Amino acid sequence: MNTTVSSILVSLGTTLATGAVQKANNPARAIDDLMTLIGFEKFHAWAEKARIKHASDIDDFKHKIAEEIIQIATDRLKDPSLNILGPALEASKYHIEQETIRNMFARLIASDIDSSKENLVLPSFVEIIKQLSPLDAQNLSIIFNYKYADIPVANYYFTYKNCRGLKMAHPNVFLLNPDQKTLDYNSSSLENLRRMGIIEILYNQTKIDNNQYSLLNDNNYLDDITSHTQSHDPNFQEVYVQPGIVRLTFFGQDFCETCLPPK
Repeated sequence: MNTTVSSILVSLGTTLATGAVQKANNPARAIDDLMTLIGFEKFHAWAEKARIKHASDIDDFKHKIAEEIIQIATDRLKDPSLNILGPALEASKYHIEQETIRNMFARLIASDIDSSKENLVLPSFVEIIKQLSPLDAQNLSIIFNYKYADIPVANYYFTYKNCRGLKMAHPNVFLLNPDQKTLDYNSSSLENLRRMGIIEILYNQTKIDNNQYSLLNDNNYLDDITSHTQSHDPNFQEVYVQPGIVRLTFFGQDFCETCLPPK
C-alpha cells in the first residue's frame, strides 16, 4: 500500500473515531466522499444510486400519506397525537425502502387524524410495525382479508412404526400465501405475529368443515416430506396432520383496521 493511500486510510479511521462524520449534516455522504478518494468509484456510484432511490421512496411516502388523508371525510379530521405522529415519522426513516412497511406507517399516521378511529389507534402500533418483515405484513394482510374468520393451519408430525411417538416435522403450516412457498419462512412469520399479540394459533379448535383442510392434507409439500423421509428412515410410517386455526386477536383487529389498507 502506497504512502498516500495509507495516510488517507489513517485519516478516515481518525475521522470516524472522533465522531466528526456522525456530526456531519449528511454522514453517509461524508463517508462516500472519503471512500472515493481511495478508489471506490463503484461504491460511490452505488451510493449515488441509493440516494436517488431513497429520495424517491421518501417522495412516495409523502404521497401515500396524502392519499390516505384525502380519503378521510372533512368532519372526521382531528389534530394528530404527538405520541403517535412523532415516533411513526422517526421510525419510518429506517424502513423507508420497504414499500409494504412504509405504507403501513402512512396508513397509521392517517388513521391517527381520523376521529372515527380515535379509540383504535395505539402508540404501541409504531413498535409493532417496526418489528414486521415484508413477509409478516403480507401474511397479516391475507389473514385480515378473511374478515375475522378462522383460518386453517396445521402441524405436520412424523409418526413411526412400533408406537415410537411423534416428532415435529413442520409447525404452523400456512399455505394461503401464493408468493411464499417455503414452509419454515411462513411458520416463523406466524410465530412473530403471535409473539406480538396480533394473532393466536390454536390446536384445541378446528374448522367445522373438514373440507377446508383439504389443501393442508393433500399437497406437494406433504408428498415431498413423505418421500424424502421414507428413503432415509426405515422406521418412518407417515406424516400426521394436526389441524388447527389462526385468527386475529382483538388487539390484532384494531391494528389491522388502522394500519392496513381496506380490501
